[in-house]
Amino acid sequence: MSDYDVIVIGGGIGGTGVGALLAYRGLKVLLLEKNSFIGGRCSSYKKDGFTVSSYIHAFSSSDKGALGEILRKIKMPDEIDWVQQSSALLNFKGIEFNLPISSDINKVLEIAKRMPIPQNELEKLLKLNMDMLSLSSKKVHALDELDLKSWLSQHTDNSFVHAMTAFLSAASFVIPYYEASTGEYIRILQNMVAAGQGGYPRGDCITIPQAYCKGIEKYGGAIKLNTEVKRIIIENDRVSGVELLDGKKINSKIVISNVNIKNTVFDLVGQEFFENKYTKYLKDLKYSWSAIVLKIALKKKVTEHTAFIYFPTDNPVEYFQQLERRKIPDEFFLWVVVPSNIDPNLAPHGKQLICCGTPLPYSKHEDWSPWVEQCYTTLINLMPEIPKHQLWQDIVTPSDIERVLGEEGAVIGIAQTIDQVGKNRPSIKSPLPGLYFVGAEAGGWGIGTELAAQSALECAKIVLKDLKT
Repeated sequence: MSDYDVIVIGGGIGGTGVGALLAYRGLKVLLLEKNSFIGGRCSSYKKDGFTVSSYIHAFSSSDKGALGEILRKIKMPDEIDWVQQSSALLNFKGIEFNLPISSDINKVLEIAKRMPIPQNELEKLLKLNMDMLSLSSKKVHALDELDLKSWLSQHTDNSFVHAMTAFLSAASFVIPYYEASTGEYIRILQNMVAAGQGGYPRGDCITIPQAYCKGIEKYGGAIKLNTEVKRIIIENDRVSGVELLDGKKINSKIVISNVNIKNTVFDLVGQEFFENKYTKYLKDLKYSWSAIVLKIALKKKVTEHTAFIYFPTDNPVEYFQQLERRKIPDEFFLWVVVPSNIDPNLAPHGKQLICCGTPLPYSKHEDWSPWVEQCYTTLINLMPEIPKHQLWQDIVTPSDIERVLGEEGAVIGIAQTIDQVGKNRPSIKSPLPGLYFVGAEAGGWGIGTELAAQSALECAKIVLKDLKT
């Protein structure tokens, strides 16, 4: 049997990131990925000369946040080439606002004057935002268990402000703002402003896990694709390795799981190794919402935008509750990214790639066809030239996401609700000695991939501390 210091199961951002961090610190790391590709939710594929994201992504702090911090810690800071973005375009029922990612009050005020907010309330809200950005970590954590809608309602009842916040929150957390944590929302805003810019990786999102994999191999680790773990081996009440589907056993006293935390405990280990209180806690954990994602290849450019958010209503509560009732809205909230406008190499010369997504609650037996049709209709109402220039369209439904990634088609993983963030986030360190969790399942904070990267940073720190003791 081959021996490793650490076995990482799953090659998403969390798994590849923690693998690189631990390999850099001199541990013998083996990463096992059941699929033929790495990246998990943060992967890409090639089609007809286009490089296409498997799903849809936003990188709110690019290399200035956790994604870049992993590479700085392993002395590979320039491994990813980021295209920087300093603003976000918002489209509210046809009215566009170019919202700057900045702490400069003058820049924000210039844009805010165009928004449908009374002047006296605008001044109050601007002060609120500046105060929010300066809150201490302790005060932010004190807001973890307060939902975003309730917090916002304490300060304003302006429908535009609620709509904008609700849809920015949905784009970040993929849950309604009446379920999202205020503390988590403030943390990401503080992080975005501190970074001063968002960005997009040149070569598409796959370059992020590829960079981490390069780090694993550079520092002596190994990566095996198409290698599925059948079970995590437990001996004398602690982890001792893994068994693969083909029966091969690999020794390691540390196993880090970057797959579904529930699947890890109940299927790969077995709930008999855990106390009932812990297994009940895991069973009650809620996933984020799922999504429909459309990826459209065009034979010519139809827009100069790089990304925008379209929110079609000033009643976000009714909008999200309508989705929960399984009723298709007249128009969908859309998060739209045009990757080929950010990196022209992602599409053949003169052509364009548009990706858009809308969050939806998962439903096991739903016929998603009418939902997809209405999502597409919303998009072409915004960009009416799409149909006549369309080459092809790839569609991802909640059922597709569930089939590949499990977790009821969750876009994020364990949801960032008021009872599942901060001190209430699932712990990276399991009750079983030698077993750890990483990714958007345990620890961390942030938006999507940045949540997973932050978890990787925390996981590596915990593992190294445990090894010393």
